[in-house]
Amino acid sequence: MKWPFFSKLVPAPVERRRAVRLRARRDSFVRADGRDAPVWTWSTTGVACAPYTGSLKPGQRARIRLILKEIPKETPLDLDLDITVRRVGYGELAGEFYRLSPRLKLQINSYYQRVASLR
Repeated sequence: MKWPFFSKLVPAPVERRRAVRLRARRDSFVRADGRDAPVWTWSTTGVACAPYTGSLKPGQRARIRLILKEIPKETPLDLDLDITVRRVGYGELAGEFYRLSPRLKLQINSYYQRVASLR
């Protein structure tokens, strides 16, 4: 005899991100590999930009310049950062910040909090 209502329990998906991503709304961009690409999403731990057509590969470390212009009438956040490339493909580059100094962490976190409070 088969029990029709008993099935294998599937656990709920787990959110593994350490920080919620914010979708970029203004003229924010990343300069990576000598090319500029608009920021697609960003968080306190990383950034994703699209379209990207450079030559970086997953696992590679790279130096980028991140310019976030998310808050109107305020000076943009302009940072030189090291990232570890996590994903490249389908016209997208995603990277995780690597070895942030305490000063840079504080700058990114405070800017993130201000942007998140405006949404």
